Amino acid sequence: MSRALVIGIGVSSNGDDGAGPAVAANMRRIGLDVLVHDGQGGDLSGLWLDYDRVVLISATHSGTPAGTVRVFDGIAADLPEAAFPKSMAPDLVADLAKARKAGRLPKLLALVGIESGGRSGGELMSPEVEAAVPLAMAEVERFL
Repeated sequence: MSRALVIGIGVSSNGDDGAGPAVAANMRRIGLDVLVHDGQGGDLSGLWLDYDRVVLISATHSGTPAGTVRVFDGIAADLPEAAFPKSMAPDLVADLAKARKAGRLPKLLALVGIESGGRSGGELMSPEVEAAVPLAMAEVERFL
C-alpha cells in the first residue's frame, strides 16, 4: 500500500511564509499524514523515509503575482531556490540535492507553492496568499 505525506514548510507566525503550514493544517483536518518543517537545516528527506508519495507546500518567491499557485515536480528536476521562502531556500535546496544523490527521493515528490505577497515576521498572511490556500489544497489532493 502506498503512503502519502504532506509537509508544510515555513513558520506560521511569519506572514506569507506561513502559507505551507496553513495548507498543511487544513490537510491534517481531512485525515492525512502531515508534518510542518520550519525550513531551518535538518534532514528534510529523513522525514519521508516511510512514504512513497510526498507533497511539500511552501511560500514561493519567483516574481509571479502574490497568491499564484504553482506545482513543481521534484523527481524530474531539482527544485529551484525560488520555490521556498528566501531565508530557508539554500538549506532546503541543498538537502534535497543530497537526498537525490543518495537515492533517497520518494517515488513521487511534488512541491505546491503559493507566491508570497511579501508579508513577513509577525504580520498576517496577505489576502492574496490566504485566498490561495484552498487552491493549493486542491493541488495537493491531486497527488494523494
